[in-house]
Amino acid sequence: MVKGHEKIIPAAAIDLDGTLLDTNTFVDYTRYAVKSCLSKGRINIAANMLWHIALRRLRLTSHSTMKHHLLRASAPIMTADRLEDFAHQLAAKANDKVVELCNRLRADRVYLCLATAAPDNYATLVARHFGFDHCIATPSDTTAPDWTENRAEHKLHSLLQHLDQYHLTLQTVVTDHHDDLPLLTACTGTRYLVNPSAQTLALTASISTTIL
Repeated sequence: MVKGHEKIIPAAAIDLDGTLLDTNTFVDYTRYAVKSCLSKGRINIAANMLWHIALRRLRLTSHSTMKHHLLRASAPIMTADRLEDFAHQLAAKANDKVVELCNRLRADRVYLCLATAAPDNYATLVARHFGFDHCIATPSDTTAPDWTENRAEHKLHSLLQHLDQYHLTLQTVVTDHHDDLPLLTACTGTRYLVNPSAQTLALTASISTTIL
């Protein structure tokens, strides 16, 4: 395809949690941060994080609000070295089938973008580990007044902005969750579902997908 006189390059959007990795990375992040706080005597930070987790479990706050507070609270303890160590631990939880698919796409010169609701402070490190071209994730810097979790429609919007900037077209989506229905709908090529739940299968029934 050609946009004006510029070649359009195919791109793939790969989800992180439950897709590239067989884990919920933010749960892992929270546990790692709390353990780091306790080992360093930062009881105040650990208590703050556990308080916001409790509020969420009692359904007194949204998941997005909890994530915002946990990222802000954990920032002082999650140094660059700890983030590198944590990302290295995450990489060991890779889904081999998805990694193999990414390798095939890369061999076909498809632009690989990790598109995730996970925070960018570790998601970008995971993306680098697996040789992705780019990572679109939730900002770990919570100071911006318009901070928004990178999920659902917002994920699609941020992804399409990036793709358009570099003259890329979304031809592959790989995800495990119906939260990515906007991406699946926007995709012009192949859509892969990784270990989808019954609910995800039901909500994506009208879309042509391949189970990975």
